[in-house]
Amino acid sequence: MEQIPFSLIIRLVLGLAAGFWLARKMRGFLRKLVVRLMPARYRVSEQSFHFQTKLSTALAFLVTFAVAIAIFLGLGKAEHRLQQQPWIKKEEATIVRPEPPEETMTPLSAIPDFPPPEKTLLPDDGLPADTPAHTPEEEEHPAAYEFTGEYYVQIFAFQEEERAWVQQRYWEKRLSRPIWIAIAPGEPVPYKVLIGPFSQRQEARQFLRSQKLEGFPREQQGLRLYKD
Repeated sequence: MEQIPFSLIIRLVLGLAAGFWLARKMRGFLRKLVVRLMPARYRVSEQSFHFQTKLSTALAFLVTFAVAIAIFLGLGKAEHRLQQQPWIKKEEATIVRPEPPEETMTPLSAIPDFPPPEKTLLPDDGLPADTPAHTPEEEEHPAAYEFTGEYYVQIFAFQEEERAWVQQRYWEKRLSRPIWIAIAPGEPVPYKVLIGPFSQRQEARQFLRSQKLEGFPREQQGLRLYKD
């Protein structure tokens, strides 16, 4: 007894499974199609209902077998085409390794003569001469002023010194009072723009109101004052 090929069983099972799945999905459509094909006077009776059920079931089986046969034949043709294609044989490539070049000895007469290295002159003590170390230039500021027992009006505070000097020059041309740059070491915003001095805190407040400026009076304690 000849053994059934495994590929034939696979094709048959796949075809039936696909046909059954498609018929199950089309069950509602097939029943509607049967109802539409029947005359209107036979659609509502009990006998016609059983007939519709039988006919839709028969159509479902027909769709199942049609799909199964189509898939079975399609897979068979594809398998036949694959069997007819010739196998591609890969030729083994032979790797030819080049032979290493023969080592030849260079005669001593062919080696060029190089002049001896030049001697560098050192001081008398045999140690290299000391070169002066470059010291970074200290940041230059104008001379600091110190006043005690007096009050100032702070109108600005900056983290950058350049912005503070810009405001100092701007307000120096517009106000009669001296404009100062105060540095408060250790504060997050160290550069202050101050106006003054004033002998009393009340005098500083009156100046703010008269000039319509936003700021507050403060003492000079802990600040270093600078001016152009």
